[in-house]
Amino acid sequence: MLRRALVTALLALTISATLTAPTQAAAASPLDAVKTLLTARAKAEVASDRAAFADTIDPQAPAAFRDAQLKSFDGLTSLPVQSLSYDVRVDLIGDLTRAVSRSEYGGATVYLPQTIRALQFTLDADAPGLDDMWWTYVQRDGKWYVGGNDDVTDLGLEPTESMWDLAPVVTLQTPHVMLIVHPENRDRGQALAASAENALRTIAQRWTLPWPGRLVGFVPSSPDELATIIQATIDVKKFVAFISYAFDPESLRATVPRLYVQDTNLSRYGTAQQTETLVHEFVHAAGAAYTGPYTPAWAQEGLADWIATGLPKPEAPTPQLNDTPPRNDQFGAGSQTDIVRAYRDSKSLVAELAVLKGKAAPFDFFKAMGADIVRPGNSDYVVDKSLAVLGLTTGELIGALRRG
Repeated sequence: MLRRALVTALLALTISATLTAPTQAAAASPLDAVKTLLTARAKAEVASDRAAFADTIDPQAPAAFRDAQLKSFDGLTSLPVQSLSYDVRVDLIGDLTRAVSRSEYGGATVYLPQTIRALQFTLDADAPGLDDMWWTYVQRDGKWYVGGNDDVTDLGLEPTESMWDLAPVVTLQTPHVMLIVHPENRDRGQALAASAENALRTIAQRWTLPWPGRLVGFVPSSPDELATIIQATIDVKKFVAFISYAFDPESLRATVPRLYVQDTNLSRYGTAQQTETLVHEFVHAAGAAYTGPYTPAWAQEGLADWIATGLPKPEAPTPQLNDTPPRNDQFGAGSQTDIVRAYRDSKSLVAELAVLKGKAAPFDFFKAMGADIVRPGNSDYVVDKSLAVLGLTTGELIGALRRG
């Protein structure tokens, strides 16, 4: 599971201090003018008004940028969008304009705040997904335009690229799932959508907490395309699927989760294994509303695997398990064997919790960890406090698993 937007926000908080030194006589902020520009852009996209959208692009922008913007417009307007808006703000990470070379824009006035796209598809739950766009705005003859999107890549702030930015897409929709695929993958997408519906029926029998029960998913054509879309910092070729969501900057709660399929791997499995994998991912989606910044990977992955495999009894721990649960990095780094062991030990810890305290205990533990978004301590502290509610310590849980 990925938290791309949260990582981006934390990085941005780090770099802003070096880019936004106060000045004695700061120029008037163009924030309101840029917000007006983006309101017009969003209105054009929702209305599929290509000419109005084109009017928001810098008329002096390179042809490649202009063409890419129009390609993105064509792709997005082919999809069933419920709502679309943009927010521009400098209160979270500051003004990044000093990172922009004005010479790249012919010496024109430029502006680079944080731009957040809020995009909700018709099948999404009652909230949008959030994406950082990192657009540079340029003023020409008193009018503001979108002029660039790669001026802060050297700072690690990559522009968001969606499937429809890269190639044409189509949608495949069932009662509870909407998959976005490239046209040449339509048949495979239909098979995946059927497996997803089967997975959701399984979730309904095993997941006990409220959640919307529907999801939008993406099926890129290759691992490289997937890595680009989710801005992966791990080797996606080792995995089969991901759930991705951001944390809302105001509430710090998870935004709407989205499914991303690494189908080069998933398609090698039989139908039953594919469905089990999707159950695992849908547990992450269902658990997003109950997840907090301190919820560790072992609790999330362990719960997902435990539910996906039918609420089994615990297995004996692997040689990799020491006096603490698997670390977050062990789920993305290391050999394939190491990653598999981290998942297995996590599932067994959750299963052991169910043996000791009842089948509801893993859900109570999970809810307790995410109940308070802002709290003192770190992830280990939150785990200890949440287990204490059930009358356990981390050491006692691991000890019970070792004793069998």
